[in-house]
Amino acid sequence: PTQSLKFVGAGFALDKLGNNPDALLFGAQSRLDSHWSKAVSSSVGAGIFSIRGKESLRTDALPDVGRGNTRNAKGDLEASFNPLYADASVTYTLERFTLYPGAFPVTASGDYLHNPAESVKNDGYSLGLTFGKSGKKGTWDLAYRWTELQADAWWEELPESDFGALYETAPVGGKAGYASGTNVRGHVARFCYSPWNALTLSVCYSQTKLIDETPVGSNSQMHRLQVDANWKF
Repeated sequence: PTQSLKFVGAGFALDKLGNNPDALLFGAQSRLDSHWSKAVSSSVGAGIFSIRGKESLRTDALPDVGRGNTRNAKGDLEASFNPLYADASVTYTLERFTLYPGAFPVTASGDYLHNPAESVKNDGYSLGLTFGKSGKKGTWDLAYRWTELQADAWWEELPESDFGALYETAPVGGKAGYASGTNVRGHVARFCYSPWNALTLSVCYSQTKLIDETPVGSNSQMHRLQVDANWKF
């Protein structure tokens, strides 16, 4: 077997509001990639992140695209963020598969996020399965993932913008309507095909809803269909 260990650290400025401290994000992550045989490989990662100066992350000081965090009536964050993150995947590669050129990888993956700075609504996780790998001429992949990201597991502005749900009325410190962020769970399925090395076509369907709906008992469910073409040059 062969193994590769990697480490990365980073720091970012997020925002500043008046005389409040600058809002800063720090993070460090390590990863172990292993090839156990020609057919079996794995990847394991662990990280820790921290946001400082949350006083500057009020809704009136931001583009305020995300929703989900616990805030007071003024839009101030009530939660702190020092999450721990872990992810793992295992890939088994078949020598051949129907309608696929070359070796065919099958990957099972999952991740887990826990914010010890809060005692409730502080976890996130996902589980997924991917067949194949697009990117070269004639290759494709089919993937499914279930994700849950609780309200104060992470800062609401950082999750992907395509994973959100509907707020029928405005949450505290926020706005009504569709929003990505935290306090969301749901399914995502994707199919990608590469007719040439430079072009990948994809179709993605997601079905999501709020964990804690606003108002309680409302219909927050969203169905999203995306069609993309990615041209590399």
